[in-house]
Amino acid sequence: MTIIIVYNLSPNPTNDFVTLELTNEIYFIKIFDQTGKCVLEQTSNTGKVQINLTTLTAGLYFIQASGNKKTLTGKVIKH
Repeated sequence: MTIIIVYNLSPNPTNDFVTLELTNEIYFIKIFDQTGKCVLEQTSNTGKVQINLTTLTAGLYFIQASGNKKTLTGKVIKH
């Protein structure tokens, strides 16, 4: 069986919410600021998860999604 990972992060840059599209498995999602501090965490078991960034200040953030022995990383800019 082949598993295809769909990894899409949009919109980027954003003002409030970002949508992360993954495969339909459980992912532990963490958002880190530029200093490496974890500023947001959530869990998803759906293929599409909306992440609320409204409480974060403007800047560059790193997204880490870990699940089923794989880790995906990405960047998002918050205006």
